Amino acid sequence: MPVEQGLAERIGAVSRQHELADPDRDLPLADRLINRAAELLGVGLLGGILAIVFANALSRYALNYSFVWAEEVVISLVPWLAVTGLFLSVRRRQMIRIEFFVDRLSPGARALLASAGQLLGAVMLAWVAWLGFNYVATFGGDRTPYLALPKGLFTSALWLGAAAVAVAFAGAAWHERRGRS
Repeated sequence: MPVEQGLAERIGAVSRQHELADPDRDLPLADRLINRAAELLGVGLLGGILAIVFANALSRYALNYSFVWAEEVVISLVPWLAVTGLFLSVRRRQMIRIEFFVDRLSPGARALLASAGQLLGAVMLAWVAWLGFNYVATFGGDRTPYLALPKGLFTSALWLGAAAVAVAFAGAAWHERRGRS
């Protein structure tokens, strides 16, 4: 076996082990519970969306019958799925950032920049939450076309999700300033 192949297999094994490891293993119990609840919500939403899409496709092509409400529900659940994923990625500090430039800074400047970025994210998402709340307050009572449900049930992701992510950003900034990773 060539040395490169053995190295590639070891790197692959370590990568798989890292990807399958519990990302919350070193967190306090309350943080682990919040993250697990967000994971379960995300998995439930994704599973529901996939089940609806699959059932509708199967019904359409096998029985020549389509559920007219399926697309409405899927489109309405996607924002909830998106903000759930965003919330969890902020809590786990897995947001995309450019390490190339940040790593060139001193540790103190790096921490300050990270805290400033987290606070900016919190302020921006709080603003989005405010705008989303106003939108839902104005248009949330409108009914969906097929199920006649209040659109506010689905568009509330605009403000509830943004508010939750703003709190997660603020918590990340607080942890950053306290020196915890």
